[in-house]
Amino acid sequence: MTQGQISSKHCLKRGTLVRMADGSVKAIEDVVVGDTVLGADIGGRVFGVRVVNTFDNGLRDCVCTNFTSGGGAATLFSTLDHKILTTTGVDGDSKLLDAKVSPIADCVTDTVFATVFSCGELGLLKISRGRMPLGDTQYPTHDIEVDHPDHLFVLANGLIVSNSGGVAEQVMALTGGRGVDTAIEAVGIPATFELCQDIVAAGGTIANVGVHGVKVDLHLERLWSHNVTITTRLVDTV
Repeated sequence: MTQGQISSKHCLKRGTLVRMADGSVKAIEDVVVGDTVLGADIGGRVFGVRVVNTFDNGLRDCVCTNFTSGGGAATLFSTLDHKILTTTGVDGDSKLLDAKVSPIADCVTDTVFATVFSCGELGLLKISRGRMPLGDTQYPTHDIEVDHPDHLFVLANGLIVSNSGGVAEQVMALTGGRGVDTAIEAVGIPATFELCQDIVAAGGTIANVGVHGVKVDLHLERLWSHNVTITTRLVDTV
């Protein structure tokens, strides 16, 4: 299980600027666990949310999507499967109507997208022209996970996008709440070891082949009754 593999592979191109909760901006590859970014819920309300995971998803095919409206414009460099908040409008209480999260690939020029202006007010954008592939070259991509059930955060250009979070929840849903028989940790960082503990089934095995340079937490308060096995060793080619 690598750091790229544990995310749902929704990717933003390296250099994409994320709006922090204090109003500053930071490139997505520079955001770290513990940072507080500007998050949002499905209704478009914004607030600070903590980053709980970061993902380096490697080289991916990316597209350029341009958005515009009477009040502004924005550009998004992402993979086609990256999800973004869409809506049909804003009501009198400044709440988004019929809001949902949709992959860029499913959005057409008539789709309305939510944006957050620097003053905090909601705005609306549409795709101004078709998505354009960024040539034959693949680009370094990244994503983050935020600590909120709607899994949304705001870019510096105001677009509200979905994160690569909810991995453990997705695995549990796919396995009917049971978890996996074997979870392989091959990165050697606390976040991936934590994820393995979250998804391993009762009687299952956590196979740790990643080389850890810092301590990790073992959640015996959850695992003691699950009869799990943890195996470890250094990886070699002999």
